[in-house]
Amino acid sequence: MSDPGEAAPTPPAVGLDAEAVAAYLAGNPDFLTGRPELLRALTPVDARHGEAVADFQRHVARRLQSELARVSDGHAAFAAASRAALAAQGRVHRAVLAMLGARTLDRLVEATTVDLALELEADAAVLGLEADPQAPFALRADGLRLWPRGRVETWLPNGRAALVSTIAQGTADPVLFGSAAPLVRSQALLRLDFGSGRPPGLLALGARDTARFQGGGGGDLLLFLARALALNLAARFER
Repeated sequence: MSDPGEAAPTPPAVGLDAEAVAAYLAGNPDFLTGRPELLRALTPVDARHGEAVADFQRHVARRLQSELARVSDGHAAFAAASRAALAAQGRVHRAVLAMLGARTLDRLVEATTVDLALELEADAAVLGLEADPQAPFALRADGLRLWPRGRVETWLPNGRAALVSTIAQGTADPVLFGSAAPLVRSQALLRLDFGSGRPPGLLALGARDTARFQGGGGGDLLLFLARALALNLAARFER
C-alpha cells in the first residue's frame, strides 16, 4: 500500500492506448496494490502466457502477503503495548492502595520502599525529605531518608516534577541510591510536593533493567503515584 504521506499518482487520462497504460503501471508499481477491487475486476490470465504470468502472479501474491504481515505485526504490537499499559496501571493502583492502607508512618515507608519496589520490579526504592534530622516527624520515620535543604533541586532542577530515564552503568548517584547505585540502569525520580511552603521530598526508583523506567513510558502513572504519596505524607506532618 502506498505511504499515506506521499502524493497520490496522477491517474492516466481517458482514451490512452495500451502502451500508455502499461507505461503508467510500470511507473506506479503500487497502483494496483492499493486498489484490490481493480485486481478482482481484471480478467485472469491463463497458463498459455507462460512463465511471465506465473512470475507476475507470484509477485502480486508476495506484495499482498507482505502488506498483510505488516498490518498484522502492527496490530500485534499495539495489542502488546495495550496489555503492558494495563499491567503497569494495575501495579501502580495496587501500590497506591497499599499506601492508603498504611496506618503508621513506618508502615507507609515500608509500603513505599519495599512493597512498591517489588510491585514495580525495581531493584532500589528510596524515600526522602528535606528536613531537620531532629524534627519530631523525622524521629518517627524508620527508613525515611533525610537530606539538607536544596538537595532535591540538585536531582530535579528548576522545580521539575519528574525525571524518568535510562542511564549508563555506573552513573547513578550513590548519594541517592547508596550501595545499589552500580546496578541502576534506569531510574524514575519523582518530586513530592507537600504544599504550604514545606520543602519537597523525593521518591527514587532504580532498576537494572534498562527498559523498566523509560522517558515517555508510564510517566502519568508515576506522577499519579507521587501525588498520592505526597498527600499521604503531608497528612501526617501535623500528627
